[in-house]
Formats: sequence, C-alpha cells, structure tokens
Amino acid sequence: MSKFLPEIAIIFGTMIWGATFMWVKEGISYLDPIYFIGLRFLLAFIFLLIIFPTKRNLSKNEIKIGVLIGITLLFAYITQTIGLKYTTISNNAFITGLFVIFVPFVSFLFKEENISLITILGTLMAAMGLYLLSFSGSGIGSINIGDLLTLLCAVLFAVQIVLVGRYTKKYDPVKLLIVQIFTVSILALFISFIMGTYTFSLKYGAIKSITLNAILGTAVAYYIQNKFQHKMPNTKAGLIFSLEPVFAGIFAYIFKGEVLSFTQIIGAALIFLAIVIIQVKGIKQNIESAREVI
Repeated sequence: MSKFLPEIAIIFGTMIWGATFMWVKEGISYLDPIYFIGLRFLLAFIFLLIIFPTKRNLSKNEIKIGVLIGITLLFAYITQTIGLKYTTISNNAFITGLFVIFVPFVSFLFKEENISLITILGTLMAAMGLYLLSFSGSGIGSINIGDLLTLLCAVLFAVQIVLVGRYTKKYDPVKLLIVQIFTVSILALFISFIMGTYTFSLKYGAIKSITLNAILGTAVAYYIQNKFQHKMPNTKAGLIFSLEPVFAGIFAYIFKGEVLSFTQIIGAALIFLAIVIIQVKGIKQNIESAREVI
C-alpha cells in the first residue's frame, strides 16, 4: 500500500482540484478573477503558516525557487482567466488540459526525463480523452487571442509541474510551497489594486468559495503535490493530473445535476486507460530492477 501512496495522494489532490471548479465558478460571480486568486492564496498562506509554524526559517535558495514556481503558477492562472474572456469555455478547458502533452516535452528540455514511446502513446490518449470531455464533438473552431493565451497557460502549468518535481527533491517541499503560495497571493493582490478591481465588501457566497478554495483547493492540494510528486516521473504525475476534468464532471453530476454525454464518458475512460498504461510500465520496470538485483 505504501508503495503506491504517492500515486494515491496525487489522485486525491487531483480530486480536490476537480471539486474546485464548482467553488471557483461561485467565487468569480462575486469577485474579479485576479482579486479572487489573490484572496484565495493569501488565506492559504496564512493557513499553512498556522499548520507549519516551524517552516518559517527559509534559505535564500528556497526563497528564490519558491518565488520562481509561484510566478509561474500566477501567470498560468492569469493567462487562463484572461484567455477565457476571449474564447469559449470548452476551448479554454481543453487547451488548458494540453499541459498533459507539454509535461513530457518540458521535462525533456529540463533534462529530467527521456520521452519513451509508451509515454507518447499515453500522452496522446489522455489528450484525446480531454478533447472528448471538453468538446463533446463540437469542434475547436477558429483560433483567437484567447486560445493563444490559454495555450500559454497550459505551457506554464507544465513548467510548474516540472519545477515542483525537480526542486522538491532537493529542498523542503513545505517551505517551497509556503513561498510559492505567498508569491501568488501578493502579486495577484498587487495587480488587483493597480487595476482597481478589489473590494472590501465580501458576501457570504464569496467568503465560502474563497475558504474552500484556499484550504482544500490550494493549501491541501498543493501540499500533496509538493510532498509526493517528486516520488514519481513528471509524466506520470501529469497524466494523473489530467483526471481533474473527470472528477469535475463527477462532482458536477452529483451536486449540480449535470450529466456526462456518451462521448464524454469515452473521454474519461481514455484518460483512465492512459494512466493505467503508464502505471503498468512503471510496475514492469520495478519487477525488472528487482530481478537484476537478485
């Protein structure tokens, strides 16, 4: 059981992120998206400081790397949000999900992993699954500035995943997480104040959404990512993260009454199959390594 704990933990974190779609949708109905991001990450930062009071002594490297990852994550959220203003929701969802394709290639460029044929097959299968989930046969249509911004968002999420995988092997994952979350919160709030989109009057719905997203969707989920992702290949982590729209669809069905179409169910099945393929490859490698030792 403990052997598969990292995979189980990452799946649980991805499930939380799947649930955040409902909470975010409610939150941005009350607040500007960037201001919402700032408040969400600020509360998460405060929560992490309370839970981990001994993690406040940071080295210069931990600060620099945490800020780097935080800036990457911030612009991933900003480009996704602004991109949504100029493109359709389905285009935004699918193109964001293309981080699954970018992770192995970004990882290769960072000299973290080689790209195997099985990895390419699993990645393409997951991408097709995301397409079926998001578009449900409606087609992509013409490319516009919103699509391009969202494409940049997908690249940035892939870079963030690879950076977390690299540096949490060398430095304290919790310390990096705290700096990362603080960076996103401060920069997002600064942008909101410059743009004049902030407000000090918060309704109950906004407070509830911010709290759920901050505690579960940010502090807990990103803690899981920082704690466990480095214990598996970045490509495998990226494929597990692609389960996010699957969980989002399940929660939407349970709590919002939304029903997945047959095409979307096929898409979800393809994503699960892609993860199984990569997982089986990992198990075979472990067996071969054990035989060599014997």
